[in-house]
Amino acid sequence: PINGQSPGLLAEHKQRIAAIAFSDDSQTFAAVSGTTTIRLHRAEPTDDVFAFAKSDNAMRTVATSSDNKLVAASGSDRVLRVWDGETRTLLGQVKAANSPVNEVAFSPDEMEILSASQKGEIRIWAAEDGRLKEEYSLDAEVSAAAFQSSGQRIAAAVIERDPKNGIVKVINRKSGKIETLSGSFSTPARCVAFHGGLDVLAAGSQRADLLVLKHENLIK
Repeated sequence: PINGQSPGLLAEHKQRIAAIAFSDDSQTFAAVSGTTTIRLHRAEPTDDVFAFAKSDNAMRTVATSSDNKLVAASGSDRVLRVWDGETRTLLGQVKAANSPVNEVAFSPDEMEILSASQKGEIRIWAAEDGRLKEEYSLDAEVSAAAFQSSGQRIAAAVIERDPKNGIVKVINRKSGKIETLSGSFSTPARCVAFHGGLDVLAAGSQRADLLVLKHENLIK
């Protein structure tokens, strides 16, 4: 429920919704509609704010800054685009990977944007100017990725090539070390998230398996 009421149909989308991201204040969210259009909504029934971005290629993922001033998206064209969420102006774009991008995310301080691709490329970009700051290779498709609240670690849901099992890897940005979680899935891993203030990580698989680990059990 929103404000104690059951949610309604926020807006009629003619095609499937590929991705959704809420602002930190929960008042607005961005949705990729039909994989080619981004709409920004208010979190109140039937209140559609605006459709503000279109692409000729399929967009798979979208993220917003906590104040909703920046919106980032990417997809099959491998290009990371960033818009001003208020003016709807395209601020910049950069080729983010050599394969389709499955995930984009803002760092907790919103100074960086993460992109993760089908070929396991995880790249960290400066939100201000699009400069490439860090790059990691996981050698398998990354279906989802998330920053730890401190920004010092990144968790990635990884689909192994043969067989297509799911694992979660954690990148230590300070040391550059990439380690594997102490649990795995028999089907592809599809989502991953850190708890905001604690070293707790959750991951989910295509077969509806859920893995939750605390700090002392995070790394195998």
